[in-house]
Amino acid sequence: MNQHKIAIKYGIILGIIIVLYHIIFYYLNKKFITASSFIYTIYAIQLLFMIIAGIQERTRRGGLLNFKESLIAVFITFIVGSLFYYLMYYLIPYFDPEMIDLYKESTRENIEWAYSDGKGLIEKDKYKLMIEKWETDDFSVTIGKTIQGFIFNCIPAFFLSLLTAIMVKR
Repeated sequence: MNQHKIAIKYGIILGIIIVLYHIIFYYLNKKFITASSFIYTIYAIQLLFMIIAGIQERTRRGGLLNFKESLIAVFITFIVGSLFYYLMYYLIPYFDPEMIDLYKESTRENIEWAYSDGKGLIEKDKYKLMIEKWETDDFSVTIGKTIQGFIFNCIPAFFLSLLTAIMVKR
């Protein structure tokens, strides 16, 4: 536990920043927190803190950090920060039940965007299936869906952690 102190510390800071970031934009315009651009900024913040934690861990070890140590530091930072995010995500509908409708609306807008204007990101048949699924999907937030979202988010984050670990291990 003590050997992962830096990663946990930066993960907690990351989690607090993500929550504060959500709260600020929630009060400015809560629809914005469902936008793709908002989500991308969250990823950028996570990546920044993963890099910082990796560099700090390398410094703590006298400038020598092997790949495994680097990977553990950056991935733990991501995991801890994400726990804050998913706890907040789970609790938001209790404070503002309208957020479920905003998540649903945002999903529809993303499907429409991917199909519209000749972008060709999704084909017409796939578009129709996605809209049918969207109409029948249950967008309620449950503990099971929240845990599932956390786990599914950890998969691509692990690959990002691999790349980040390579960068910071030197």
